[in-house]
Amino acid sequence: MRAIFLDRDGTLNIETDDEIVDSPDKVWLFDGVIDGLKILSGLDYEFFIVSNQIGLARNRITVDEFNIIHTKIMDLIKPSGITIKKVYVCPHEPADNCECRKPKKGMIVQAITEYPDIDLSNSWVVGDRLSDVGFANAAGCRMVLIDHAGKYISETAEFVVPSFLEAARTIQAEGSQA
Repeated sequence: MRAIFLDRDGTLNIETDDEIVDSPDKVWLFDGVIDGLKILSGLDYEFFIVSNQIGLARNRITVDEFNIIHTKIMDLIKPSGITIKKVYVCPHEPADNCECRKPKKGMIVQAITEYPDIDLSNSWVVGDRLSDVGFANAAGCRMVLIDHAGKYISETAEFVVPSFLEAARTIQAEGSQA
């Protein structure tokens, strides 16, 4: 099985200035996310969300609040036609040095434990941070880095694009070349 591992905050939905989406009232999808997901829904991939959630570690949100926020995001992406197979979340601070916080590959290790037929070399990570790039590299996945502000130059991301829609088009184009 081929998979696309999607970061959530900053990739699908607009991240707040302090990087913690702590209310469903603060959830807005980026322009082009639905169109991009529609493109991806026509490809042969399973979809997973992999998300560092420092708001949980810092008690800015409870697990119940996280679930309410996440449900709103899932409701917003539902018109795209994709189905999220599973959501993996790291609820730790960087200082906790856990194995699940990106750029470490713990969330992908969880995924391949539960879904051993995932072919990581033909799977993608789509994210907006260099930690997502490190995560993809550690797992052996292909990577599309979304650089909304034009601030990243990453020699380790296979593709750097300005939007989610462009990320989807890149994956689509790469799939047609396989």
